[in-house]
Amino acid sequence: MSSSNGFLPPKKIVLLFSCLLCLIAPLYYAYLITVNTVNAPRWDDYDSIVNFFNLFMTSDSIAHKVSLILHQHNEHRLGFARLISVIVFYLKGSLDFTLLCYIGNAALVFIAFFLFRAFKIVGRYKLLLFSPVLFFLFQPQYFDTLLWPTVLLSNFYVFLFALLVLILLCRKNPFSFFIACILAGVATYTQGNGFLVLAVGLIVVLMQGDRKKSVIWLSLSVLILVSYFSGYKQLPGQTNVFHVFMNLRNTVLYGFCFIGSAAGFFAYYPSFAFGILIVLYFLFLTIIKYFKNNPVIYFLFLFILLTVGLNTVFRSGRGVEYVLAQPRYKFIGVSFLILTYLSLYEIMQKKKKEKYVALVGLLVASGFFFASSYNYTPDVIRNSETLRRGLLSWYVDGTGLFYPYPVKANLILNKASNNELYRIPEKLLQEFSGEPHIFDEKDFNKKLRFSIAKFAENADYIYIDGWAHLINAGIRNQEILIIFKSSDHIFAVPTHSIKRPDVAAIFKSAELSHSGFGVLIKKSLLQPGRYQIGLYVEHLEDSAISFTERYIEIER
Repeated sequence: MSSSNGFLPPKKIVLLFSCLLCLIAPLYYAYLITVNTVNAPRWDDYDSIVNFFNLFMTSDSIAHKVSLILHQHNEHRLGFARLISVIVFYLKGSLDFTLLCYIGNAALVFIAFFLFRAFKIVGRYKLLLFSPVLFFLFQPQYFDTLLWPTVLLSNFYVFLFALLVLILLCRKNPFSFFIACILAGVATYTQGNGFLVLAVGLIVVLMQGDRKKSVIWLSLSVLILVSYFSGYKQLPGQTNVFHVFMNLRNTVLYGFCFIGSAAGFFAYYPSFAFGILIVLYFLFLTIIKYFKNNPVIYFLFLFILLTVGLNTVFRSGRGVEYVLAQPRYKFIGVSFLILTYLSLYEIMQKKKKEKYVALVGLLVASGFFFASSYNYTPDVIRNSETLRRGLLSWYVDGTGLFYPYPVKANLILNKASNNELYRIPEKLLQEFSGEPHIFDEKDFNKKLRFSIAKFAENADYIYIDGWAHLINAGIRNQEILIIFKSSDHIFAVPTHSIKRPDVAAIFKSAELSHSGFGVLIKKSLLQPGRYQIGLYVEHLEDSAISFTERYIEIER
């Protein structure tokens, strides 16, 4: 391929175009992370990170500290996530969930880089041909994972370590084999499915016909598995093998829907259909012995399939709805799409039909990226605002944290805060702080629709959030004030704007995503008295005021 025929563009122009194309998805993903990440724990983080630190920092024994790092959490031993958390803690002086999110999401960059290295093509323009992978990889379909350090440091990194193990094993030199052995152990203690790389790796070394490496790998695998399952506890309600065979139909549906869930966009029938197609495609790869052409891609495909099988064995009892409702599982579904594209291009390359795969792949991948971004960016924003609002609420009255057991979450985070292991972000407090000023009553020409979702107070602070807007008036750039009305004074406190895509979804109006508000108020800034709480909303020349039935006493 050259530009001498006057038809193809010069190589440098193609390279520039390739770079720009490859930057679209990663830059948008980076923007989402930067804007929405919050220094706050989410769900499993309370147990796997915060409570872990409560125990870790009070332990005087190195052996006990190590055992805490490797301690079982649900079905997993999250040694890697906890070790990274310890490193971040000692670097920053406190728990920093924002930095943990950045580190967790950085795994996608490394995954993309090593997949690019594993992609075997003949000719130039490799970067351009790789661009569909980036469109598949850097999108928000796994929207809950983006702001969830425990899942980020396990889901993404176990895939990365498995990929690295396979790349190193295929190099067939002693040093690479040594590093592969270490990373196989790290993968096992990154997430529960990590030990599957031991089985896949054994197949790789056996196929290479190296008896010495096979014996070493098998012996190491046994040692790792013994250490991993020593003292392992099966969780209550966990599906067992007997249940799998007794409910074979549900098991099969669960597995296929899991595999095709990303391609099917959470919908049952499309996910099931795509799941079948992906499994049939893998069987096709096996029949044509694709593993001889690119063992890294083939055995990574096998690793992901085994991961789905393991999850199906232990969690299919929760029903197909469960797997379709879990955004964090969509990374696995996306992995199938990526590996399918890479392998199909390599196969068609030998038949001189690779350009069709590249064109269709780019169209499908870019469409997938834009559809995912359109559908799931509001969910990223909603999760971010929920974390921020919950943290402010907790700061005032100990409630609102993103965890299914609020009392337990409050105890865990309080202990960490009291021991200065975790500090609520000062920037967040400053951002939401509002100062009262005298309110001049005006003529109002509109009616107001509003909802106060949270009203929390303690001896020093008041925190209020919700949504509000004028009826039959503009919403974007509106100003919302909290009104404190007593017999002697009327004060107004400006609020901080909060994105509310959940409100927009309920009322089917995109503009209502700008209707959210929140404010943190120091009681000492208000005059003593009994105040009725109200809301004032103004947009250009339109305004309205409404009072609630809620009163508050300010004392000195």
